[in-house]
Amino acid sequence: MERKLIAAAVSSALALPMAAQAVEFSVSGHVNRAIISVDGGDNDNDLQHVDSNASQSRVRFTGSGDIGSGMTAGVNMEMGVLSTGSTSGTTTRHAAVNLSGAFGKLTLGHTSAATDGMAHARLGGPSWLGGVSNWCAYHSTGPACPSNDGGRTDVLRYDTPAMGPATIAVSTGDNEYWDAKLSVAGSFGDAGYDVRVGHIPEYDDDASGDITTASAAVGFGQGTSVALAWSQEGIDDETEYTYVELDHSYGDGSVGVYWKGGENNDGDGSLWGVGVGHNMGGGATAYAGYRMMKEDDADDVSVVLAGLRVTFN
Repeated sequence: MERKLIAAAVSSALALPMAAQAVEFSVSGHVNRAIISVDGGDNDNDLQHVDSNASQSRVRFTGSGDIGSGMTAGVNMEMGVLSTGSTSGTTTRHAAVNLSGAFGKLTLGHTSAATDGMAHARLGGPSWLGGVSNWCAYHSTGPACPSNDGGRTDVLRYDTPAMGPATIAVSTGDNEYWDAKLSVAGSFGDAGYDVRVGHIPEYDDDASGDITTASAAVGFGQGTSVALAWSQEGIDDETEYTYVELDHSYGDGSVGVYWKGGENNDGDGSLWGVGVGHNMGGGATAYAGYRMMKEDDADDVSVVLAGLRVTFN
């Protein structure tokens, strides 16, 4: 009798429609390779073939599905690909699930902490691939090097629904880590704006913390935009930096110039440079740049780079 009841229960269960369905997903990403030449310092050399630190090659799988009650479940898995140097191989950029609805968005897994991007408000074109936002690739500039931006780690993150032009993100992770960011973005006429302010309290004696960073960008509606950033970190040696960038887009191209200066108890450092980019169509963007870096009690170092990024989906 028990076997008949079990068989009947299994048959009834198999006859029910399946409530769980796999979400539909898409595959996208890009491959980005560059050639650089470094002059000065310990890295003086001929041409090198490198991965672009400004926008690492990657492949991503993203998808979402309606789970009822006005809610959506989603997945984000993204792998970075490095082909040169001691770090060659794949890295996990994102491996996270999320729930979203009228309440906002809740994300769990390895992904961007709330403060990721707080240092990089910008409205410029692809000239940044020429080094505009890649401040410290291939050479350290001391106090001008760190961007003090949030990163990707294992977190539980919450993003509020849009409150007019504003959103707030908070996240928490291991070792009592937590952070928060306020973003305000929108447009007025033909112009646009993007403002971000974030904070990472000190959370571990062996980790960076007590960081406050603010960045802002304004677009003027004629292809020209200005970006600014400021940050301060106080943990052992207080570090502070200021960054300014001017971009102009024209047709399929763009050009940007930038300067950054920083200081801490060990001295001062600065860098400046220019980057150009051109959208070639078909997902291809060619770019080139020049960067000059200066640091107290160290040789000046200049970097010339050129590369190509091709996206796929």
